Amino acid sequence: MVSVRAWNEDGQELADSLELNLLDYQEALERLVASQSIADRLAAGELLSITVAGEDEAQCSRLLAGAEACTAGQENVQCHHGDAETLEEAHHAGLSLGKYQAFLELQALDPTVTAEDVAGLTMREIRDWIWSLEQGTAVESTPAGNGHGHRHGWSGHE
Repeated sequence: MVSVRAWNEDGQELADSLELNLLDYQEALERLVASQSIADRLAAGELLSITVAGEDEAQCSRLLAGAEACTAGQENVQCHHGDAETLEEAHHAGLSLGKYQAFLELQALDPTVTAEDVAGLTMREIRDWIWSLEQGTAVESTPAGNGHGHRHGWSGHE
């Protein structure tokens, strides 16, 4: 059975509208991926990151395989595995596990980036920031609302 905890207002609204609580995980994923809200966002180039985490590795592997099967053929959907310790670190930082993992990738490229810098960004914006740092792309804009002045170039690749 699934319990849902959203990490932002959009996530909470989506979870409430889809009534995912108490479904089995496969049905919850199917409902999530089939929702018009997710379909519209994916079509617009946003990313959906699904991360499976827990202490039972065998169960996590089964759940990850199920998530990958459910999202096979979907554009802009990524499935990942995380561990319980990283999940706890993510929640302590106020981020979902998927966003926290992306933040760690970004921070490896730019150690000055903080969890606060990415908290209000979409996964697409974080991935584009990572991509721009990996490519050495000229920096063009500042993340919305972070107030820290970090600069990045999000445009130019899809």
